[in-house]
Order: sequence, then C-alpha cells, then structure tokens
Amino acid sequence: MMILEAKDLNYYYQDGDMRRYILKDTSVSFEKGKFYTILGQSGSGKTTLLSLLSALDSPHSGSVLFNEEDIKKIGYEKYRRNNIGIIFQSYNLIPTFTAVENVLIPMSITENEVPEDAKTVAYNLLDYIGIVKSKADRRVNKLSGGEQQRVAIARALATNVELILADEPTGNLDEEMEQEIIDIFIKLAHEHGKCVIVVTHSNEIAKQSDQAFHLRKGVLSSYE
Repeated sequence: MMILEAKDLNYYYQDGDMRRYILKDTSVSFEKGKFYTILGQSGSGKTTLLSLLSALDSPHSGSVLFNEEDIKKIGYEKYRRNNIGIIFQSYNLIPTFTAVENVLIPMSITENEVPEDAKTVAYNLLDYIGIVKSKADRRVNKLSGGEQQRVAIARALATNVELILADEPTGNLDEEMEQEIIDIFIKLAHEHGKCVIVVTHSNEIAKQSDQAFHLRKGVLSSYE
C-alpha cells in the first residue's frame, strides 16, 4: 500500500537571473513494508529531497502526499508531529537528558494515542533495539555513537508512526555498527510494516534495500 508520494517536485536556488535546480520535476512513491534507499554524492540533492518529504522544507512547486493527502493541507508541523519519525546523522538528541527521557519527548507532544505507561513503553522500545535499562537511564552524551543512533531510532518510533525517514544515519559509525543499524531498518520494514527511507552515499546499504534510487543533478532514477 502506497503511503508517501512526491509529485513533480522542483527546488532551486536563484542566482541573479539564473535558477540552479537541486531537484527538477522529481516524482517518486513509497509503500509500507519496504526499505528504500536514495543514493547520491554530496551535493546531489538527496538531503533536500528528504527535507521536502519530511516537511522540514517546502518545494518551489510540486507536492508531497501522505496517504493521498497533501502534507501542506495536513499542516507541516502536524505531519511531523503525528505521522513521521526522522533520524539524523548527528542524532539531534538532547545531550543532558537520559536515553529514556529523549524517547519520551515525542510522546509528550504528539496527538497520537499514547499508552498511560509511556515510560515502560519507552524502556521496552529501547530494549528492543539494543539499549538495556542501565544504559537507558544514562545521559545520552555518555553513550557511544552507535548507542546514540539506536536511541534516535527509538525516538523516531515512539509515537508508532508508519513512516521513518533517515538522513545518512550510519555516516558516523563503523562498518559493524552500520550493519546493525541497517538490520534494524530492514526488520522495521519487513516485520513491522513500516516504510523506511534512508538517504545514503553507501552502495553497500543500497544493495540491501528493497528498492534503491539514484539522484544525480536533480534527476531521480532507479538504481541498479
């Protein structure tokens, strides 16, 4: 079932009388239960595309549809708060908070139904992705990079969203930890029916996805 669709997205920078297109007439769709990658070199526009899909920025023209409804109509802030989980390369956790406190934050602001025992759910979620309780109670600045990325994944899942968007989530990790994080994404897609979209420059990650796209000079194409 299709959950997310981009239609004729255009994004550009104006340089005097010239327009420099980052994305040009870009259209793509994504389904639940699949793990996707968007591959491209630095400056190819892949992070811009992810920003548009996650409503962190808006296109100059074109539209993004979530469950066939324009996210502009849903409301960008409401869409981010209730419908998607975003994972950043730099984690973007609150360093002075514990891991479990970081996971509880989105639960406190979402309009989605949250269990009364939210803290227990947060601990269970962290445990599911490999953060035991003793580490869940530590400040995240005391955790390793791989552990912080796991916390960021748990935070993205905390409101039981169907769509996970990740920007170079393994860029700061070694190969072994990278594979562990990718295994989590694959499991979320195949066993839990999530739609997982990962922006990456790694061919190895792309090979493990259900479908990979390549972005070059603003043009998106299937990656073989």
